[in-house]
Amino acid sequence: MVHRLKPLLVDSGRNPFQLWLLAICVITGALGLLPLHRTRSSVIELLPPWARALWYAGLLTSGALGLTAAALPMPRSLLLERAAMTLLGGLLGGYSAAVLTLAGGQLPVGAIPLVSAAIAAWWRVWHITHRDLPTLRAALLTVTHPPEDTQP
Repeated sequence: MVHRLKPLLVDSGRNPFQLWLLAICVITGALGLLPLHRTRSSVIELLPPWARALWYAGLLTSGALGLTAAALPMPRSLLLERAAMTLLGGLLGGYSAAVLTLAGGQLPVGAIPLVSAAIAAWWRVWHITHRDLPTLRAALLTVTHPPEDTQP
């Protein structure tokens, strides 16, 4: 039996910029966890050691989850991408709050990309939850139980 269905487009984490950002998260997280000599010129060095380890481990984990999601079939890829973006958004939001706290309430220009990236990650979580997954679910239900008017 052949069913005529509308084309289905569900965005996934295969956007080149998003994949590049996730790869950078993996690299930064892995290098940050290595016991290398560090300079005191970075804001991250002002945080306690446990917070630095949490930041780098979170970057590594969210990046690895997101890159893995890009290789999986749907709907698993969307669920894993949502988990990765939730973690990344939380990390970036927490780090942004730490930077703003250390800046004494002033808005350093360097915090703008962090806050923007956190908002973008949370926006992607919203998009997956409220658009991609419902669209995919509706398409799968249509294929499983097609409407009466699509049957030959």
